[in-house]
Amino acid sequence: MRLKIFKNKIKIIFFLAQFVLVFLSCFYYNNVFAIDTYYNPLENITIGEFIYNDDYTPTTDDCTISIYPPSGGTALVDEVTMTDDATGWHYYAYTTPVTEGKYPTYITCGSAPAGTLFKLDKSFIVKAPVVTNTSIASAVEVNTDAEIAGAITSINANTDAKTTSLLSSLPSVVWEYGSRTLTSFGTLVADITSQVWGTLLSSISTEGSIGKLIKDNLDATVSSRSVSGEGWSVNMGDVATIQTGYNYRTRIFILNGEALPTAPFSVPAVNVYDANRNLVVSSVPMTLVSTGVYEYTYNVASGAPQGLWETVALTEVESGKVITTNDYWEVAGSPAQVIINSVTSTNKTSIAGNVTITNEGLTGYEYDYEWCIVSDLNNKCGGGDDAFYASAAKFINPGDSWNTTLYSSVDEIGTYYFKLVVYFGTDSSSASRVFTVSESSGGGGGGGGGGGGVAPISPIIPIQSACKGADFNASGVVDSVDFSILLYFWKTAFPFRNSCVDINLDKKVDSVDFSIMLFQWGKKI
Repeated sequence: MRLKIFKNKIKIIFFLAQFVLVFLSCFYYNNVFAIDTYYNPLENITIGEFIYNDDYTPTTDDCTISIYPPSGGTALVDEVTMTDDATGWHYYAYTTPVTEGKYPTYITCGSAPAGTLFKLDKSFIVKAPVVTNTSIASAVEVNTDAEIAGAITSINANTDAKTTSLLSSLPSVVWEYGSRTLTSFGTLVADITSQVWGTLLSSISTEGSIGKLIKDNLDATVSSRSVSGEGWSVNMGDVATIQTGYNYRTRIFILNGEALPTAPFSVPAVNVYDANRNLVVSSVPMTLVSTGVYEYTYNVASGAPQGLWETVALTEVESGKVITTNDYWEVAGSPAQVIINSVTSTNKTSIAGNVTITNEGLTGYEYDYEWCIVSDLNNKCGGGDDAFYASAAKFINPGDSWNTTLYSSVDEIGTYYFKLVVYFGTDSSSASRVFTVSESSGGGGGGGGGGGGVAPISPIIPIQSACKGADFNASGVVDSVDFSILLYFWKTAFPFRNSCVDINLDKKVDSVDFSIMLFQWGKKI
């Protein structure tokens, strides 16, 4: 079935401001954040990613990596096969170049002919620490030998309080000595070696001494390095469609600044919203699979609302630092094919529509359906203004078709539309057929009777096919045609002749629907 595409009536001046507001609002729904990873020149790094099959089992199929210089041109690393292990971890050891800048990097796995090709962006930035002579010189002031001697005396005292205070003041005391300059060190090195460091080394074996304090601080720095580094990355699985009655499953992968799987500060928690934006799962902890890998599973009930669902994961990688990721996914129940085979009418009170409803899903479903007769093609069933209206329900097994005849009547002769609408969850399929009702002429005496009012067979006219996200014209992809349809209904009053434009079912066509369209843009539906 095909949707009627309405002519887009756009007033450019009005929609320019609207479009800017809508475009900015889309970032709230996508929840996509780019985090640049910085490295020092000539630093040894590891670039990697966990790769899984569709059933989330680890794969050791070959993946390649390509690294390009900031200025573009020939690749520094050209499709080199990465090392992998049984956990699905694919990685590549690399020493960063001296030249500063952003190095476009991506990992390629699978193949296009097999339909498994995908690429992951692993770009990074090489930048040296900013330390200049000017920044050091600004901290240098005149000081005296007596102050340095006093500092050395404090070290010799070997009390915890004094040594702790000395650690914070020692650098400035040494560097602020009067005869020292940035370009002429004089006897600075010799003085430090013979006096300051001589005293420090002599106290290392003393309990509670400066040596123990230094060691304790070094140990603390090393042990916290792996959980407090910058450049955290949290990746979430992307699920497309789940059939009602089956399990939804997603995983998140947590990597530190060195691209290594790392345990977060606290267990990630998920929230799940159904197609009606009801919160059906609230702050449920995910299950630990391995270091830095967590999984969540949700059973989609057979009667769950069909449409666009959302999963939001909150990961506290460090104390007070939470990274939010999300996944939009479609719940598909048992879509129905609807056909009106014929409509016959011998008079106003005897109208019969022969119809077929087919369950195209994978599970049996109890379909609510309605049929009506209207004189205007754009008039929907219900609302009290139909020439005839009725409704019923029927359970159909997966793959089965149900053929039946639906009867109706009208008060006046004329041309009408017979409509049938079948509902499955929040979606529906429908069809219509035009026909004519005329009274029998029935002449008096020996007069011959005129023919009954049987309408000629006309093509099936789709009113509204099953809604599939932002694919309003059922072309199988979200593109500029769907955008034109959205603009036609922009800020118009509910109900809409194309009900699919109200993607989030809030009875409005606004920035929320546009944000969802941008998320699905270019995707095959």
